Amino acid sequence: MILRFFQSPLMLRFGLLAAVSAFSSEAWSAQSPAGSSPAATRSAAIGGLKFLLEDSDTADAATLSEPARALIESADMDTSKLPSPVAREAVIEAARNLLNQSCEAPLSRILLEIPQPQDGESLEQAAGKAARLLSKLPEAGKASSAPNDLPVASDDPELLAAVAAVLESLGRAAATGAAPSKESRDGLLGVCPRIAPYLDDPRATASDLARLLQATCYRRAGRPERAAELLGSVNELGGDPPYDLYLGAEHCRALADREYYVAAATLAARLEVTLASRVPVEHRTTAAHLLRSLRLGIARSRLAQAEKQGATEIADTTRAQVDRLERSFGGQEAVALYRLGAVVRLDRAGGDRVRAR
Repeated sequence: MILRFFQSPLMLRFGLLAAVSAFSSEAWSAQSPAGSSPAATRSAAIGGLKFLLEDSDTADAATLSEPARALIESADMDTSKLPSPVAREAVIEAARNLLNQSCEAPLSRILLEIPQPQDGESLEQAAGKAARLLSKLPEAGKASSAPNDLPVASDDPELLAAVAAVLESLGRAAATGAAPSKESRDGLLGVCPRIAPYLDDPRATASDLARLLQATCYRRAGRPERAAELLGSVNELGGDPPYDLYLGAEHCRALADREYYVAAATLAARLEVTLASRVPVEHRTTAAHLLRSLRLGIARSRLAQAEKQGATEIADTTRAQVDRLERSFGGQEAVALYRLGAVVRLDRAGGDRVRAR
């Protein structure tokens, strides 16, 4: 797949795509109404620039039912006194809330590589609490639907449990710092089989999330080649914009980890053009910032490699690219980046999109 990528017309058009991308980044930002980008909080500095997450626009915990709220406050709460259907629904609701509310911000920052010191521990604790809740899930009553009917992803306790297990392991690895220990890397590889069954799930939410999480585990465990295989071609992207941007960004980082810097930069440039029209207008500025910060990180890595190898001409060219990308942020004090918004998402119409087979 990597060989086909390098032989593709896309690689031959790299110079043109880079130029188009530079224009598209500025145009994309200009298309968003002034002040339309959500306010930003929680920052991290990269190369002198401060990057942070845009504010969340997801539903808050006030929408929780009382049983679910009580379970979140005390994961050891006894649900035996509740009617079985009520207890089961409360456990699923509480676990989903922990994943989408408590896990989303630290996970977004970890995936964007702008983590705060406590993000790994916070992610591990919240995901672990969701996993413990789901491990005590009451038995379902008599099925009221066809045996082969799948629940929407956000109501599927088995999917939620698999996601919680992966996030707990990712949090544990992130808590060890930029270079995970061997124990953490083994843990990331060991949890991959939990999410693997959902890679070919007909529910797009489940399959997209499974690809993102498993590829992230492989790359952070030192297997970027396996991550790139899982993520496939940018041409396959066509789902939910947050998932697509994070899938594409993870693919770029996997290529850069293998020192395929030109391929990674080209893919990031193509993502700016491919995904621009599908991101909601209120998030286009932060989505453009995400992709441009990704290109900046790739350029910095390539510059470091060129300087280490004494490749003066490549270093000079790449240093100019780094300077250009830094200036493209317009001297902003803090740059907001597009966030996942929710870990286990629902289709805008209220149910899961079904992947064409």
